[in-house]
Formats: sequence, C-alpha cells, structure tokens
Amino acid sequence: MQNIRSHTATALLVFTLAGCSVTHKAPIVVYNVALNNNIDALYREFKTIAGNKVYFAFDSSKLSTEAKATLFLQAEWLKSNKNVVATIEGHCDEIGTEAYNLRLGLKRAKSVRDFLVEHGVEASRLSVVSYGKSRPEDSRHIKAAHKVNRRAVTVVIKNKISN
Repeated sequence: MQNIRSHTATALLVFTLAGCSVTHKAPIVVYNVALNNNIDALYREFKTIAGNKVYFAFDSSKLSTEAKATLFLQAEWLKSNKNVVATIEGHCDEIGTEAYNLRLGLKRAKSVRDFLVEHGVEASRLSVVSYGKSRPEDSRHIKAAHKVNRRAVTVVIKNKISN
C-alpha cells in the first residue's frame, strides 16, 4: 500500500513540476497481477492508485487542473488494465431543475470520457450516465455539500476476462 501511495504522490509531483501538463507520458505499471479478476478488488485498487472522483465548479463541465491530474492517473491505470470496462457518472448539486442537472451531469461525464479517450483509453470501454442531483454525496443543504456533489465518478464495473 505504501508503494502505491508513493507512485500516486510521484505522479502528482510530476504534474506540479511540469505546470500540470498532461502531455507527458508516465510509465505504465500493471498493479493488478494478483487480483484474480476480482472486480471489487480491481475497483479498490483503481480508487487507491488513481482516485475515482473529479470535481467541477458551479454550473460547469470544464475540467480543472486538479481534475486533469486525477484523470491522467485514471487513464494510465485503465491503459494498464485493458480488460476493464468503466462507467462515468455525472452528478450535480441540488441547485437548478432536474432536467437541467441531468443535462449538466451528462456534460460532466462526457468531459471525463473525452479526456480519458484523448489519453489512450478505448472509447468502447467507457460509458457515461447522468444522475443529475438524484444521488448526492452529501445531502445537506449547504455550500460545502454543493461543492462535493458537483462531480464525476469513474466506476470500474466489469472485467471483460471474468464477466
């Protein structure tokens, strides 16, 4: 686990030193050799190594520098685990109509998918869905809750080898 954290910290440091450029190629490391195609273990590994969430500004689907750093790690992990299929969930805060937030959530999920595809992940392995404001991470009606609810979550759902 310490080695995994070290790799993640190193990757984030590289982004900081490189002005957060996502054009640099990081070495691809295969971590899941001993996971025996267990999808729950694969998803835990994905969340630990790459992180599964990125956050957005109010009323925006634009990726921040921090989001791009996380997505770069996601892309590297997904490229190292070519049999994994993922769904990208778009989420919103409670402000706005249900229809508006469903559209915004979809835009957020698509911006994540587009970034991952641009960085080498096959589009056929990624699906998108919007939950709008229906699945808040924090259900309180305060600004701090709104901030964490404006997110996209990449969920490892299937390993093509075992399922």
